[in-house]
Amino acid sequence: MSLLIVGCSSDNHGPVDADPYPAQIAIKVVDAAGNDLFSEDYAGCVDKANIAQSITYEYGGKTYPLNFDLKQDCPEIESDKVPNLYVFHGLYLPASWDEPVSGPMLFGEFDGGENQHEKVVINWPDGTSNTVEFKSEALRALTTTEISVDGSPWQKTFEVTFIK
Repeated sequence: MSLLIVGCSSDNHGPVDADPYPAQIAIKVVDAAGNDLFSEDYAGCVDKANIAQSITYEYGGKTYPLNFDLKQDCPEIESDKVPNLYVFHGLYLPASWDEPVSGPMLFGEFDGGENQHEKVVINWPDGTSNTVEFKSEALRALTTTEISVDGSPWQKTFEVTFIK
């Protein structure tokens, strides 16, 4: 009689996502009092429509407007064994089912099954700009994403906040 035991060895890198989660970062924009500039309730000097219309971003050598009219549709998947699919939307304000578009802005999606190192320049309505870089490891986008803003030291996070 024989016994065969099959298992996975432990590694020092932590758990691996079975279905790679798409790599993307969140970019919050608040005023000095901490109010979200993309909130439906915001009533400051810049409203959501005006700030969204005047934000552009540079990626891959080209300049694009903020994608603020996006409705995300989930692809129909017949089995939960199909890996998560990613769709590159650029810099965008997501809309959930039956809800208005709101912040934070997102930059992505990128293939979570691959190592990522991406850079985007955000051009703000006040004439300033910020360079945001992010990197993540393949199959571990949720746990390894790091962000650097304008050459600052890398921070382990998937969200950055700007005060405007």
